[in-house]
Amino acid sequence: MSQVRQAIPDFQFANEVYVGAQVAFYLVDAFGAKTATLATLYDAQTGAGTLLNPQMLDSDGKFPAPVYIGAAVIGEVTLANGVADHDTGVIGRANEYYGSATWNPGSCAAGASEQTTVAVSEAAIGDLAIASFSLPDSSMLPNAQVTAAGVVTATLTNISGAPINLASGTVRVRVFHN
Repeated sequence: MSQVRQAIPDFQFANEVYVGAQVAFYLVDAFGAKTATLATLYDAQTGAGTLLNPQMLDSDGKFPAPVYIGAAVIGEVTLANGVADHDTGVIGRANEYYGSATWNPGSCAAGASEQTTVAVSEAAIGDLAIASFSLPDSSMLPNAQVTAAGVVTATLTNISGAPINLASGTVRVRVFHN
């Protein structure tokens, strides 16, 4: 999966009002409204480990361990200590994906560009894309564009007056799906 995961910031800190509360996380639709579909919760920013949904808050009123999501969600809080059942606002970013590849751009003449492609299966023509390279050089400007469904073309342009020869590194792209 190439979707960007982020930690849920809500319920990371102790709050006695939420001791023992249950929080279920639901996906949101394109308009930011809660759906009936429970979201997949993850135990890390990457990897396949998942967590139970709903989550039970601990004796301090917080998550017992960090909880990560890969899509925008709304939390539904129930059984809170003296607080009425309620929903949170939208948590997270929707429709944001990433990909990476090893790339050796080689020698790039002054004013010239080097390109490579990175697979991001969710990318569609017209989506916004950005790129970075693990061996930064202020004379090499990174750029990215979705050039076909599932394909992002990353470009490094030499803006200096001399050739630049970058070693092999990692190109990373992030796509914001419309």
